[in-house]
Amino acid sequence: MGEHYEGALEVDMGGKLVLPGFVDAHIHLESSLVSPKEFANAVIPHGTTTVITDPHEIANVMGTDGIEYMLQATEDLPVDVRLMLPSCVPATPLDESGAVLDYRAIDSFYEHNRVEGLAEMMNYVGVANADEQVLEKIVAAQAHHKKIDGHAPGLAGNDLNAYIAAGVYSDHECSSVEDAIAKLERGQYIMIREGTAARNLDALLPLLTPQYYTYCMFCTDDKHPNDLLEKATSTTSCAAPSRRASTRSSPSNARATTPRATFCSTTAARSRRAFSRILSSSTTLTISTFLRSIKKASSCSTARPSRPSKHPRSTRTSSSARMRRSTSLTLRRRTSSRPSARRARYGAGRDRHDRCGLRRKDQR
Repeated sequence: MGEHYEGALEVDMGGKLVLPGFVDAHIHLESSLVSPKEFANAVIPHGTTTVITDPHEIANVMGTDGIEYMLQATEDLPVDVRLMLPSCVPATPLDESGAVLDYRAIDSFYEHNRVEGLAEMMNYVGVANADEQVLEKIVAAQAHHKKIDGHAPGLAGNDLNAYIAAGVYSDHECSSVEDAIAKLERGQYIMIREGTAARNLDALLPLLTPQYYTYCMFCTDDKHPNDLLEKATSTTSCAAPSRRASTRSSPSNARATTPRATFCSTTAARSRRAFSRILSSSTTLTISTFLRSIKKASSCSTARPSRPSKHPRSTRTSSSARMRRSTSLTLRRRTSSRPSARRARYGAGRDRHDRCGLRRKDQR
């Protein structure tokens, strides 16, 4: 056909398979417990070439510094890593996280070319009840022409109508076909999740029909190292035949006749060796890493009042205790501007670190 063409790089693909790369539509890379670079080394042999990550977990510890880290750590990797900005930091108003991110704190990240939108809007109650701060995040994402992922397990009726009408276009929390179809009928896309913490593939297999499959994606949400070693991401495990459709043919025959089995047999040993190095390397997150992150997040200009003492069996703080804590914080903020003997003697920096319970090395 036409003239003879020569490529800058030519590869002889005789006897080999050429397959499109798999896409994981929603994952928290922190759940892999390894750095993004080592995560890429683990999933590439299984055919995953793109992941859409939500840095929700690291942002709850380090705030916007955690988002910036994820952007820098995922540059120039063999896996194309795209980000959705965390929508709920902290996850609930009762949480005590390392940061509180409103729409202003994350707005500048939308200009990054690998940021695709707003990550799972877990506060579906706030959306349905028109919470002002929640709607501000949604409107800001829409102003940048970005997508908004959803997280609404069990939501139905008028609350589901309000949630989708606000602009939330996908959901990965469906555990039954009925729940998924209710959201599909209202215009949402469905992410079929097969991860470590939740496995919904078998329950949602009926969606993979000509009527619905164009509105479905695969995702893992969370993937722990042991699952990465055996199954990589959900897209590769979904490419395998269903467990219920397994045949009685011998393993040797399956490897000889199934393209996927041939692909897996050539990469399994390499993947197992690579991930063994991952598990034994220093890239695995340790407790000391979290302690350093928490210490950095706690070195704030305004001290957080200490938690009230609880009975060992108590799991919740009473309303009166929460009121005393909020009053203490208000009084401390009001009185922090008054000059004190300690401020006059040691300076504002020393006083701030003393209030946070920290002392700098040069002043110990």
